[in-house]
Amino acid sequence: MNISSHAAWKKRRPQRGFALLMSVLAVAGLMVMLIGLLSMLTLERKTARSYSDAARADMALQSGLAEAIGTISPIANRDDTLVFRMEDPTVPLENASADSKVLPPQHFFTFGAQYDTQKKAWRMSPFASGFKQITSGSNVPNTSLIKEAINGYDAAEIAGVGRGNVAVPRASWVVMGKKDDPFTMRYAWWAEDLSGRIDGANAGSEVRQLGLDARELGLFTIFNPTAEKDGAGPEDALINQRANLRSPASVRQFLTEENAKLIEPFLTYDLPREVVAAPLIPHGFGYPDAGKKSLPLDQLVSTRKIEEIASHIDRNLPDFTLRKGGLLPTENYTKTIAASIIDYADVDTNPTLGLGYRGVDSYPFVNELFDLYEWTGTSNGQVTIRVTTFVELWNPSNISIIGEFQLENDNRHSIKIPPAATANFTSVTHPLIKVTIPANAFIVRNCGSKDYNFPVGAFPPSSLEFPAETKNSTYRLKWNAQQVDWARGGVTRTTGTLQAGSTKAKWKGNASPAHDHSIGQHGDPRASHYINVPIFPNNYDANSNWGGRALKANISNQNYREVKITRWPDRGSESKTGVAPGTDTKLPTTLALPVTQNSMAPAFIANRPFISTAELGNIFDPAQWTMIENTSGTASAGSGGGFSLAIGRPEFAKFDREGQRAAQLLDLFTLSNTSTSQRNTRISKININTAPREVLRTLIAGQGLVNDPVQSTLFPPKDQSIGDRFADAVIATRQHTPLRSLSDLNLIRKNPLAARNYTTPNRDTEPFFGSREQYPTTSRPPDTWDDAGREELFQRIANMVTFQSKTYRVIVAGQVLDRAGKIIGQRTREITLRFEPKRDAEGLIDTTQPFVIRTLGERSL
Repeated sequence: MNISSHAAWKKRRPQRGFALLMSVLAVAGLMVMLIGLLSMLTLERKTARSYSDAARADMALQSGLAEAIGTISPIANRDDTLVFRMEDPTVPLENASADSKVLPPQHFFTFGAQYDTQKKAWRMSPFASGFKQITSGSNVPNTSLIKEAINGYDAAEIAGVGRGNVAVPRASWVVMGKKDDPFTMRYAWWAEDLSGRIDGANAGSEVRQLGLDARELGLFTIFNPTAEKDGAGPEDALINQRANLRSPASVRQFLTEENAKLIEPFLTYDLPREVVAAPLIPHGFGYPDAGKKSLPLDQLVSTRKIEEIASHIDRNLPDFTLRKGGLLPTENYTKTIAASIIDYADVDTNPTLGLGYRGVDSYPFVNELFDLYEWTGTSNGQVTIRVTTFVELWNPSNISIIGEFQLENDNRHSIKIPPAATANFTSVTHPLIKVTIPANAFIVRNCGSKDYNFPVGAFPPSSLEFPAETKNSTYRLKWNAQQVDWARGGVTRTTGTLQAGSTKAKWKGNASPAHDHSIGQHGDPRASHYINVPIFPNNYDANSNWGGRALKANISNQNYREVKITRWPDRGSESKTGVAPGTDTKLPTTLALPVTQNSMAPAFIANRPFISTAELGNIFDPAQWTMIENTSGTASAGSGGGFSLAIGRPEFAKFDREGQRAAQLLDLFTLSNTSTSQRNTRISKININTAPREVLRTLIAGQGLVNDPVQSTLFPPKDQSIGDRFADAVIATRQHTPLRSLSDLNLIRKNPLAARNYTTPNRDTEPFFGSREQYPTTSRPPDTWDDAGREELFQRIANMVTFQSKTYRVIVAGQVLDRAGKIIGQRTREITLRFEPKRDAEGLIDTTQPFVIRTLGERSL
């Protein structure tokens, strides 16, 4: 029925609508599944591609790391190489002001240099990717070639500076693979020498004294740049918490954020410990023994190896003997230096003597000698003339001495006794006299008398005559039975008359050793043994001077009126002058002598083992020139005295050339590892060729210089912050050429390209160490600043520095780029590497054994 049919239709209609809905939902579900499946497949492809890109980036990174290790290894696995830093000339180094709390970024590259003994040239390897090796065809690494290469170097920043660093790692990308690859792989790496940083595990743990090693570094100057000496400060926390510190970043837990930022970039805790490396003779100076082990000076001294010391100098420095000037052929210059090296450090006060040499030790010298001639009587056809000898001995050293001296007065003067011929006096060796002579003391002794009986005619004259001036008398002084002093050139005795009676006695003698400042004679008795001209005579009453420095009051010419220590090339303070008797009747042994000024001794003798080879600057130099402070001086056997080897101060003009500089002795000798003074061989030193300004300043911070007895405590020169003059000189010098050795360190100056002005020294062209010109005029030490004072600072840092490295921080990056140049994969890591070559018992590298490369730390950036 219609109704029934209609009703049936109404019941079926909703069923058809539900099926449609379900169909639609089913289709939608399938679409979702399809889309999900397609998305999953796309994600998996992207993930797979991402992993592939990351893997390729890591492969590139590993390639860069392999290249870095391959570049650094030939340098780090030798001990005769150099590692140095070059500031990027295209990005000038910014200097932080003394009160700055923000450190500017530093753009530099590290280089290693190895000397090619066949080609006689330096091969310089850049420690950054995309940089070609540079060969410098000279004895000195030519940094101008490096600067040219840096100017053309396409360097990109491969990692951010990051907290705790100021160095900007920059290098050129090296592309791997083929040009038609669908992607590009490339790497870049850059390395920093960590030996240029402060050894946080040791620095600052000891009070600043002799500068034996890096324990004495002045950390305080990092936080308080203007302070001259240490005081309470943030550095105390680093020292007290040292056991809890493992990395530069770990200092943050003990310092404020501001203070941590100041020191963290300059610290490392990754330097090697207990490594005993044998010091080698450096390359680049033409030394035949370059690359071989330096000779252990302390052992040579203890075994008194004169020949070995001298021959080592002669072989490696054949021009060194040219320093001798007018020294007679009978004297061997280098053996004399060697003998004095031994005497400086041995424990006795006796000379080291041999054919052609005499060492200078803490023994006395004849400073003044007068003979008193008295006609005591006439009988039996003879006149009797008594000659009594008075001597003044000077101990110019800083050591108080006890011993016996004996004077031989070789008196060749003559007297005419009418009617007989002229009679001659003869040599007299006086008895031994035991004495104690304090440092810088003058003692006066009556050595004894001798009666001479000369024939006379039946009618004795009323006066006798010294008919002619003579110059062939001399004297010889023995100390503890060994000859230590001799008037080689003779002493002059004057004409005159002699009458009978004690009140008519006459004096003949000299009031000082050879002394004429205008011709290079300085009244220094250490030189009497060498000077081959007669000593001037002096009047006794007015011009003799007993118990002190010579002052001949009746002489107006300043060149030989007074022995002026300030006119010695070494300089020094003027101790008190002696006392003049004023009359012939007053004996020198009856005079009230000045009080001894022990601290003002012009000569420094250790009489204990060497602490530093830089102490060679205290060795007396027997060279003989009319002038050594400018180039106009001429060789003269009549000159000499007043100076020691210039080490730790500007070299004297006469010797200021490679091959003759005294500081080059530091390249040939070392102190043995068994020496108690050489604990520094086991403490990591600072590579002065790579140390940044802040680290360089710590080397001399807190150094109170006290060796000059008159100068009050003197601190190193500065402009704004302590040590900045030193840092300026180091950086300027190594930008011109890296320092090859300690002898180069002695030459550092602000303007290394300009010639020195020996007549009018300039602060920028004078070497830094021992130069008064480095100080502002308001704090400049006086010209009396003595040799020991001038050389003190150099001696205190020589043990702290090195010129190469075994430990590096390497930043290496790998990248993958698509064809459009977009980076699709990247890895960057910081890796700390230490190169550890095998060594034999002497500390020499055993090249037959494989070396170890140790990874000390690694992190992703």
